[in-house]
Amino acid sequence: MLYFKLPVNHKVSLVKPEINMSNEFFNLVQKNSEHLAEFLDFVSLTKEVKDSENFIKRSISQEAQGKENVFFITDNDKIIGCIDLHNIDMTHKKAEIGYWLDKDYTRNNITSDCVNKICQLAFDKLKLNKLIILAEETNTASNLVAKKVGFYLDGIEREDLFRQNKFVTMNKYSLLKSDFKTK
Repeated sequence: MLYFKLPVNHKVSLVKPEINMSNEFFNLVQKNSEHLAEFLDFVSLTKEVKDSENFIKRSISQEAQGKENVFFITDNDKIIGCIDLHNIDMTHKKAEIGYWLDKDYTRNNITSDCVNKICQLAFDKLKLNKLIILAEETNTASNLVAKKVGFYLDGIEREDLFRQNKFVTMNKYSLLKSDFKTK
């Protein structure tokens, strides 16, 4: 039984991670490892179910401290991705959004709809004023999601991260509460 379920549309919902989801989440990460590893460092660190269990435990702990809100994206209760608010800063009323989706579900507006729902939650419930998306310059899909939801390109952080033995450039997007339009 799920304790928290936030509908996004008629099929897709956001649910809070629970320990009993560790195996399903691990299998999803493994299935998508090639698809995700280019842009997400955690993939190479997810080697066994215990790693997914630890991720869920950490997420629950971080939420209790007000630092993070993690949601699994589900399609009729099947986990198909993950989205989160992290680096939550209640002093300055801002947070970052991260997301990824099973490769079999891409190009269906699911991620954009979920980001829109997270923005609504962040602005209305958490009373944040600013949300940030950092997308690797070469991650076309992630950049497209940010633009589609209405995020503004604030700037480009050249060679900002060192990933897979090379420096990568990050695009920094933001959305202010005053600019957010609920669908």
